[in-house]
Amino acid sequence: MKVIYTFFLYGLLLLIVTASAIAQPDTQIRGFTDVQMGYSAKDKKFQTVLGQFTTFITSEITDRISFLSEVVFEYSGHDAGIDIERVLIKYNFDTQFNLVLGKHHTPIGYWNTAYHHGAVIQPTICRPRMFSFEDNGGVLPIHTIGLMATGESITPLNIGYSFLVGSGVGSTAPFDHDDDKSFTLEAHIEPLEGLRVGASSYLTKVAKGSATLRNDTLAQDMNQLMIGGTLLYLNRLNSPFEFISEFLSISNKYDTRTVNTTSLYLYAGYRIGNIIPYVRYDQLRYGAKDDLFYNAVDMTGLLVGVRYEISYLSVLKLEFQNEKFGDTDAANKVMFQFAVGF
Repeated sequence: MKVIYTFFLYGLLLLIVTASAIAQPDTQIRGFTDVQMGYSAKDKKFQTVLGQFTTFITSEITDRISFLSEVVFEYSGHDAGIDIERVLIKYNFDTQFNLVLGKHHTPIGYWNTAYHHGAVIQPTICRPRMFSFEDNGGVLPIHTIGLMATGESITPLNIGYSFLVGSGVGSTAPFDHDDDKSFTLEAHIEPLEGLRVGASSYLTKVAKGSATLRNDTLAQDMNQLMIGGTLLYLNRLNSPFEFISEFLSISNKYDTRTVNTTSLYLYAGYRIGNIIPYVRYDQLRYGAKDDLFYNAVDMTGLLVGVRYEISYLSVLKLEFQNEKFGDTDAANKVMFQFAVGF
């Protein structure tokens, strides 16, 4: 199976390179960035923070082959780093079937593939806790290196799907050094304009000795199964109301036990011209004594905010954030963000 998988990937790459050699690409270079200011009642601190600086490059190499890259410059403490978040080569057969090879945002649910690293395009200042990036304490495999088949607008129900085979949790970029692959399937329908109902699943095996989120290694093999659901309504042209909700169950099965973790968020907003008041509720509940997550504490969060869209690529957001971790007192913050695209 591994030999066939590798042979297929190399064959697809050869096809892409051969076709691109005889065409002149139409390349677009864009970017995103943001600046945040906030006050923490717990720490009694006022801070100004530079957000991610994202370069976004797309290229139409031929009428069927396209390329996308997303490279992020970001700060962590006193250090600055560069992360290659997405590199994708796409072969477009038609709207109902495409092949995409590279480093993806894993199609678990909706948020992770709708809102990437440009803060200007997402409705709130930060991502929901369940979709936090791996280097920011996230628990999900936000990125996957592999091959994805995807399609949209199938039948009058507007069925869409994504099926991704790629690197597992035990692998890290840029190399897929884990023999155990991951399998992600997402499917949805849009029976009415703006209304979307979807489900997704993620399956992988993590070998004994793989790194965990506690900077340790697994003491035994683990099979991981995620199952999630999405319900949203986003119809800017015909309705001022917007709503997104997602739920995900993570089951980690070890040799001697199975541990379950659940997460969800609910977002709702109401548009009044270019001003959108909104609320979001987050919840993360960990299973007890999970070797992968280890000592992670449950989280509940509520934010209330307002977004002002100066233009499509220039947005102001103001939020009050309340987060509670485990048995500690709730932490209250007031955050302001100016996000732009260029």
